[in-house]
Amino acid sequence: MNSEIVILMPVYNPREEIINYIKKLKKERYSIVVVNDGSDEKYHSIFESLVDDCTIINYPVSKGKGNAIKKGLTTATPSSSLLRVM
Repeated sequence: MNSEIVILMPVYNPREEIINYIKKLKKERYSIVVVNDGSDEKYHSIFESLVDDCTIINYPVSKGKGNAIKKGLTTATPSSSLLRVM
């Protein structure tokens, strides 16, 4: 089981490949934190479809990858033995 590993993914206007990758990681039982860094409105339904698969943090406007990573780090489980930023 990989539940001790947290995957942090800052994303902006994600392509379908990213969404499929998130779902694949969830099947492998990883904990996933996705930071939506101000994606266009047409992507909101995609993030809504992932709510059951991972933790979603939404920013209405882009604040940059660095800020998205910082926010994700504060949300990721502090007791996790490994954090991977993608």
